Amino acid sequence: GKEASLASIEAFMKKKAQGIPISRIIFGGFSMGGHMALHMAYRAREQKDKSKNETITDGSNPETCLGCFCMSSYLHDDSALYKSKAPKNAPPLLMTHGKDDDLIPSKWGDK
Repeated sequence: GKEASLASIEAFMKKKAQGIPISRIIFGGFSMGGHMALHMAYRAREQKDKSKNETITDGSNPETCLGCFCMSSYLHDDSALYKSKAPKNAPPLLMTHGKDDDLIPSKWGDK
């Protein structure tokens, strides 16, 4: 599912983008890849509170990506992304959609 795919992307990043800070990474994709890019860019990243030895996911993590783009993509109305606390310094988004897309109507991406 989606969580396994997000974990795969995180693992890929740790391996291939080693040493590159998240603040220099742009997530992007087409169709389902755009859906995953939105989740990677806008979900709250876990951070550790070392003084209390606990994980914080309240959106206060200053580590956000440089940006996000997606083409012919959308989020479901009940997407976990809408329910989660987004980073307070959310990255810019470029979202495009063709008028003649037979699979995903452009109005789905309006939200």
